[in-house]
Amino acid sequence: MPYPPFPVEIWLLIVASIDEDANYLWSTCRQVSRAFRAVVDDLFRHILINKTFVELHYTDVYRTNWPQFHHLRVPLVFDRFSDDGSRAYFQQRVYKRFREAEHINGSIRHWIPFIERYHDETKQPRPLVLSRPNIYEQGVAAWWEESYTLWDRSSSKWERIDHTSIGRGNRPPYMIVVCGVVNDTELVDLQIDCRMRELSFDWRQTYTAFFREQEFLRRAHLNDGRKKMHDEDAEAMVMDPPSSLKQISWHRPPDYYPNDMARCRHKRLAQWTAENKYRVPTDVRLITERYVGHDKKSVLMLLRQDNLLPVTE
Repeated sequence: MPYPPFPVEIWLLIVASIDEDANYLWSTCRQVSRAFRAVVDDLFRHILINKTFVELHYTDVYRTNWPQFHHLRVPLVFDRFSDDGSRAYFQQRVYKRFREAEHINGSIRHWIPFIERYHDETKQPRPLVLSRPNIYEQGVAAWWEESYTLWDRSSSKWERIDHTSIGRGNRPPYMIVVCGVVNDTELVDLQIDCRMRELSFDWRQTYTAFFREQEFLRRAHLNDGRKKMHDEDAEAMVMDPPSSLKQISWHRPPDYYPNDMARCRHKRLAQWTAENKYRVPTDVRLITERYVGHDKKSVLMLLRQDNLLPVTE
């Protein structure tokens, strides 16, 4: 005789007891049955969504003369769900303090050209923008393309690439933090409201994209055999770097690259890399990867509730 099913409230208590392993909940428990999926969704809706943050990231490279470039950062926190529960709304905050002098607080409206560039490069429809400002930045694309063709290989080239690569197809202009884990996977069906200083997205599909890579990493860590490469040119260059990369002391941090996280990201970016490998050289892709890693560390240090303040006029 089968045991009677537990009430949903009991399952919520059981699932909540393992909420520290969010990937296990989303990638495994949620796939068991429709009932489990509903329970896990409820846990994320009521608890774990509040442990989810977004940071938008852009630069003033096209508005400021070198070397006065800044990285502008826009932290966002969960605010509410849409009436039908399908979309999560995140509202802008500002940082109390930064660890690096070149980082300053930014705004959603000035970030728009960077996310539109990213969607164009990855061949996605541009996000819906509500209350688009009348004064809109122009001429950004010219700066981006010049970084690959006109700037010589001087000591400042890498800094300029740091700024001009934001929003390129291999560097999304945002980061997502879920339960202390950071990545730059897709914000699915993104919409932006400049007047309300908020953005929204399909939270279920966004979590699915996020945890797909976390599950890839979990399985990769268990695999001791030969691992497939998804950017052979980049991995070969890391093992035998050219002189242009040897000038940079952090071109090959020990035990960092190539690793499972890099291979996971290469897999996601494989199509874009294949289509753009002649426009964006391998050394530039490698340096961009280093900047992405630096961004992730910075976000984890900064993006905390106790370091955030409401936006003031």
